[in-house]
Amino acid sequence: KNVIIPIVDNLEHYILQYIKDLKDFDYPNMIELNERLKRVEKKLKRGSEHIPVIAGKDSLPVGSILDTKISKEEFRSDEIEEIRSRFDDHHTGILFMSGRPGMGKTTLAKLYANKSGKNNNYFVKYKGSFKETINSLSVKKNTNAWEDVFNYWNSLEADEKKQILLIIDNFNDDSVEGMANHYAQELNTNVYKELSSLGIQILITTRIDMENDTYMVKGVKNPIALFEAYYKDELDENKKERVKELAGLVHDNTLVLALCAGVVRNGCVLEKVINAIKK
Repeated sequence: KNVIIPIVDNLEHYILQYIKDLKDFDYPNMIELNERLKRVEKKLKRGSEHIPVIAGKDSLPVGSILDTKISKEEFRSDEIEEIRSRFDDHHTGILFMSGRPGMGKTTLAKLYANKSGKNNNYFVKYKGSFKETINSLSVKKNTNAWEDVFNYWNSLEADEKKQILLIIDNFNDDSVEGMANHYAQELNTNVYKELSSLGIQILITTRIDMENDTYMVKGVKNPIALFEAYYKDELDENKKERVKELAGLVHDNTLVLALCAGVVRNGCVLEKVINAIKK
């Protein structure tokens, strides 16, 4: 009663995020209720201040290279759970997703985000350094904006940090031209060290075979089902055997299999595709 809430940027986001704290007033005593309301008041006051980081999303778009309504999740469900377990069992904040090009690292990272139940998912391409990468998440876009982003995330309570997932895509040793082993230097920077201690979940996709905290992304586990989905028709037993051979030739590469299925769907003979791959 008689509460005035100022009109501020992102106010709706904060109201929706914390309104659950006010839904149930069936408390055994007023002391507990007052403590609960103080926590809500603290969060709303912080919400009225300037927020230095762009708004996260509750889901990320998962694109497709071909015109298909296939649910990619069905081909990656086991891997999604494995990633979840890696975070839970190893109590790690950063997990590298390593694999060859075309294995679906980026897609898998986004699928994990959409199944994680987190309210604030961030997806950003690696921009030559972790400093510039985090700068791109700031609303200020200045040289040291990353510091404001880190300070803000550090100010959050533990339950709020659990709602954040940051995906850094394409962290590779060739991301900066002419800098061999650039990734090794970046992992020793203060920005990366602070990033790893924020207490939020971070997925970093890379082609580099990292030694620690790495989840290896391999080829699709059911290449025939994937091929049929992009081919948009069922295969006879003979073609299934040929697709198995094709999958072996391309090491179960998700991207190549999808492209080959599209080529065959558009009229190319499967045998010609296989022979071209062999050559």
